[in-house]
Amino acid sequence: MTIQIHEISAELFGDLEKTSGYERTAIAPGEAIAMHRHGFGAMYFTQGVEGVVGEGKQVALPMNAAVFVSKGTEHGWSGVQIGLEQAVVGYFHVGHGVHTKVKEYMSRTTRHYRKKHQFLGKLEMQHFHLTGGMTYSCRSS
Repeated sequence: MTIQIHEISAELFGDLEKTSGYERTAIAPGEAIAMHRHGFGAMYFTQGVEGVVGEGKQVALPMNAAVFVSKGTEHGWSGVQIGLEQAVVGYFHVGHGVHTKVKEYMSRTTRHYRKKHQFLGKLEMQHFHLTGGMTYSCRSS
């Protein structure tokens, strides 16, 4: 089971939102999207989402991200990045269904980490292969 995260540009995210068949779920501060799984590999496009939760881990997301979740992997979405009024989880999956919103479950430690790094102007992006336990990271200013 795998969750892969890749940063995308704000321009690409904007273009995706204008594409036919695009669906979106908006998250307000304090909200999250409940854990769920699919019988298909799912490709998501997020903007302003604090993190993805899967396989017992919470992973911080860049401002705009493409996130692939392999078939059968339980996952959810948590929080709105600091300073934003809402976040968006978008997708094109036929038969996806409506996301269920719940109270946010991003840990206080993760939120503190993100706030500290945004203040320093260095956002750490982590690319996770959750089954193999391999972590790749890069930094952007």
